[in-house]
Parts: sequence; C-alpha cells; structure tokens
Amino acid sequence: MSTYYDFHCRTCNKDCGIDNARCDEAMVLMLKHRAAFVGLAEAVDDFGCGCGLGLEFSGLGGYCWSGLPEFFRKHAGHDVAVQSEYGSFHDECGEWIARVAIPEGNAHFCTLPVGHAGEHASTRKA
Repeated sequence: MSTYYDFHCRTCNKDCGIDNARCDEAMVLMLKHRAAFVGLAEAVDDFGCGCGLGLEFSGLGGYCWSGLPEFFRKHAGHDVAVQSEYGSFHDECGEWIARVAIPEGNAHFCTLPVGHAGEHASTRKA
C-alpha cells in the first residue's frame, strides 16, 4: 500500500496538489532547495512569452511537477513541509498516539520535532 505525499504550507494551510506516492525523501530534498525552484519560476517569467513550465523528474513515478516552482514562489518565506495523506509532516515525530493516551480522546500523530525527548504529544486537533 502506498502513502501519498504533497507539499503543504502550514502558514496558509494550502497544498501544492501533487499527491505523489513514495517520494517523501526526494520531496524533502526539493524543499531544501526550494529557492532554486523559485529562481526557475522567475526565469520562465523573464522569457516574457507567456510560456508554461513542464517539469518532470525521471525516477519519481512520472508525476507532473510543473506547479512546484510557482507554489514555492507563492509561499516563499512560509512554513512549507512535506505532508503525508494521513496528516503527518516530515519534520515531526509522527508517532501515532492512541486515543487512550490523549485526554481529549482523539488519536493524533505526535507533532513534536523528530528525535524529541520525553513523551509523545500533539498540538493539533484531529
């Protein structure tokens, strides 16, 4: 069973709309180099011909990544992360916390940073 991932702006609560299967590690690297993608979007604008950008990475399932540079440009300086279809983020612990361990009675992913000390906790509502 595959898990799908997307880029999510936590500042604006907006998704990029990629929904890519099993590419979370590659997407984290793309996030690390997002300034380069913004530069690519600006370079396309400089052509001044109204042309679009076709972007595909071989080995990443043939998904269309064309909207990625524009998404990164719109969300420059924002808190953008790779999010799974289940709501966990790449930079959070992500351990599943059972309902019985949470006072509110809702199950959550641990939202503390990866490698945190102490008990798992969630700061988001399910």
